[in-house]
Amino acid sequence: MQNILNKYHRGFVIALFLVYLVNGIVYIPQQSIMSDEGDHFDYAIRFVKGHPEKIKPFDDASTMPVSALNTIPRVTEQLLHPGLKKTDWGSEDIINGRYITLIISLLIGLYVYLWSKNLFGKTASLFSLLLFVFCPNIAAHAGVFGTDVYSALFTIVPLYHFWKYSQSHALKQFVLFSIALALAQLCKQSLTFLYPLFLLLFLIQALYKRNLKSLYSKLALRNVLFFILIQLFILNAGFQFKGTGRSLNNYSFRSYFFQNVQQSFHFIGNLPLPVPSPYLEGLDCTKTIDEIGPGHPESSPKVYLLGKVKEGKGFRSYYFVVLFFKMPIPLLLAFFGSLFFLIRKKEKETAWNATVLLLPIIFFLVYFNLFYNTQVGIRHILMILPLMQVFSGLFFKKLIDKNRMMIIAAIAFYSIATFYHYFPYLIPYTNEFIAEKKMAYKKMADSNLDYHQSSGLLKKYIEDGKAVYAPDHPGAGIFIIDVADLIGVKEEKDYSWLRNNYRPSGHLAFTYLIFEISAESLGKKGLLPK
Repeated sequence: MQNILNKYHRGFVIALFLVYLVNGIVYIPQQSIMSDEGDHFDYAIRFVKGHPEKIKPFDDASTMPVSALNTIPRVTEQLLHPGLKKTDWGSEDIINGRYITLIISLLIGLYVYLWSKNLFGKTASLFSLLLFVFCPNIAAHAGVFGTDVYSALFTIVPLYHFWKYSQSHALKQFVLFSIALALAQLCKQSLTFLYPLFLLLFLIQALYKRNLKSLYSKLALRNVLFFILIQLFILNAGFQFKGTGRSLNNYSFRSYFFQNVQQSFHFIGNLPLPVPSPYLEGLDCTKTIDEIGPGHPESSPKVYLLGKVKEGKGFRSYYFVVLFFKMPIPLLLAFFGSLFFLIRKKEKETAWNATVLLLPIIFFLVYFNLFYNTQVGIRHILMILPLMQVFSGLFFKKLIDKNRMMIIAAIAFYSIATFYHYFPYLIPYTNEFIAEKKMAYKKMADSNLDYHQSSGLLKKYIEDGKAVYAPDHPGAGIFIIDVADLIGVKEEKDYSWLRNNYRPSGHLAFTYLIFEISAESLGKKGLLPK
């Protein structure tokens, strides 16, 4: 089997990418407009028209310049038909824009494959790539007009080129690393944390090579200056140089964090800042939302996990639980298997390679679990999954070396089977640790299960007379309800009569829950009006 994989290696790689692309093309038109897509679309259109400013403090908070790429289909259409006007509130443009995300997301797979190949060899890299292609979480958001997949791409790209630079010290790799890191700042505010992360990695590398002097050598100082210039140019160009040079005192920050920064650095308050104002305003908006916490009308719904609801603060274990139930079991097995082999091997070179992959995973998990309140789904930590897929190549390499190809074949088959069990309903994917899919809401909610991706199916299901939407008072009939209403995070209506007394009998697209309530059962539970 290994000989066949090596002989037809290129063909298998091409086939996997084609499968990924076809899956996306089939998936995209079947998804309704999702919760945040309208905000990203609205900002992208304004950006294309030369207005990158953050004019809506909450709706614009997470929007970024990279979304302008998703307007390529509409811009092309407009250029071909100058008088074109649409009246569908952007629905068609959003759906067409999703294909841009899909195409660009192929680059994530390319970097997963290349990095795994460099570290663990050709055959192992095929299985790292397979984990990417059949990852329901990445595939789900690769079909979304949003920034989550871009954040995954521009986490792995600078890390890969940093790793290449650490191996060769080639100027080309340093330039690619610097450019990729700057582009990351146009994709997602949370990727600002890549700066201290890479500073830490540079320090670890110097300690690893026992050469701390390299941190302040002439070459290092030249590279730092070059790095800063690249960052500032791309960041400013990315925001169209809007507000560049605006002084700190001229900002009206909403978040306590940035207000404290403003006060602490009052002595330079009148100096021009070399960054565009929409960039700082976006950071301020997201920080404000996080400080407000979940449950505020202007921020996000209450956070729900394992049957409990929290307001104002998130759960410290939120993303650990979400990953446990939403990561495919083959990826969990391969990742922790790789950790086991890493600990056993204890080689310096392997340890450094693993550090570049594992430190960002640990960093983001610690931050999002302990210091982040806006916990609304796995999509916020999507950037760690490609790194886990690369690292999993170590597990496959060990199995290949021991000729355990049947085990690998079983893992590959399992990955494909669990993916297509859900396809095309990938947003609410949960692994087999949740046996009853209709009960997944007992573990988690929000965009882990419902990103409004199946709202069209819900509407049709009700129109076809198969059920009615559940009332907020006891009644008999066949009811359907979304998870957010049932568990009570919205508080628009009280569905406690249903939540506390009944189990769902089924589900629609793994997202909406179906209840069959008889008058007799209402009587037995004392729910009939007296």
